[in-house]
Amino acid sequence: MRKIGIYKDIEKRISVAYNKKVNVKGETL
Repeated sequence: MRKIGIYKDIEKRISVAYNKKVNVKGETL
């Protein structure tokens, strides 16, 4: 149970960081 929660938290952090990178690239372009 705890492992699943940790993986979900990591996925959220990665998706947020990915979205930020995409936004930065979009602004740069």
